[in-house]
Amino acid sequence: MFRRALRARVGALALLLSAAVAAGEERVELVPGRAPPWRASQFFASLRGGAQAPRTLRITTQPAGAQLELAYLRDGAELRRASGRSPLAVGLPSTLRTGEADRIAIRAELPDHVARELSLVASEAPVALEIALEREPARLLSIALLEVADRARLELRASHDVVFRLARSERGWQLVLSDASADDSLVEAAAALRGETIARASVRTIGRDVLLELSAARPGEERELRLSQRALPARETSLVAIEWIPADGSRAAELAMGAALDSLQRKDLGECALRFERSLRTALGEDSLAVALSEQGGLRGRAVSHAIERLAALEPDGAVALLDGARVPLAPDVERARVFAQPERVRGLLIALRALVRGVSEPDPLALAAWLSPERPPAERARMLARAAADEAACRTGP
Repeated sequence: MFRRALRARVGALALLLSAAVAAGEERVELVPGRAPPWRASQFFASLRGGAQAPRTLRITTQPAGAQLELAYLRDGAELRRASGRSPLAVGLPSTLRTGEADRIAIRAELPDHVARELSLVASEAPVALEIALEREPARLLSIALLEVADRARLELRASHDVVFRLARSERGWQLVLSDASADDSLVEAAAALRGETIARASVRTIGRDVLLELSAARPGEERELRLSQRALPARETSLVAIEWIPADGSRAAELAMGAALDSLQRKDLGECALRFERSLRTALGEDSLAVALSEQGGLRGRAVSHAIERLAALEPDGAVALLDGARVPLAPDVERARVFAQPERVRGLLIALRALVRGVSEPDPLALAAWLSPERPPAERARMLARAAADEAACRTGP
């Protein structure tokens, strides 16, 4: 009878293991190399069916995919360590080879979530364990305001996607970001925001939420509001954007961008200006610049389109030069789509954008960096632009 019960339990365990393997579940062993000291209770435990069979603990997490670090402890000393990702099957010693004071330490970690640590009595380990991970508050990392004439765009970069809502207030707008946090540097950056759309901005934390209050520069003016959120893979962060669009569809902004770029001439694209661009590209990083310039349809996207068009208009063949030396005309639709799909590859684009931003954002010397890298704090933007400007100046003055 004992043998039949043992065979039944082993058979059931084999079925569980085969099901786990079929589902692609990872398995690790957490069985120490030596048995615990003999004790009288082991004799009675051996009379129970299955006491000599190895055990399996299945660990799952919500959300799935957490990194699990496990340790087998006896009298405070670590005897075995293992790790893997959930869902994870963990092989444990049989009841007879488990000491009364043996423990299993588990740590579960997942990006953007609060790590959890658990300790189980090894002899009482369950067959299955689910660990619920609480999401960390999204950290607000930077804030930037882009403006051209009567069109504006406010950008907030967060450590991960965040739930938010925008509402009208007596003085302007209130943006509430749920389960978020903001440090002093972001509060200071928000307080410095000023423009044709926003007269004043302030950030404060209320419990687990962040409230961004925006006072309208022209109360009562009707504008279309567009809200969006997108991932920034290059920085593993998320960008929340609010865009204010006037009733006439931004005609004034379009004219302002065109007028600012009219000042750009071929002589402005010389070697020293290109040295400025190369320095700035290096500081920004290829991936970060690609993400910033890939926006379609919004204010930044329209600025990039105007800049590329101007670069092509300055050339007799109507083509733009790419970083690899190739020249691509904008006339055929296929080639045009190719250029606009990867604007970061256009040589001279940062110089053209500098001319555009200077024409619409005077006297802010850091405006260009906000357009190209909204995720960076103001101090880093200042250093980045200063290095690029110094390289250009050194070129112009010569040795």
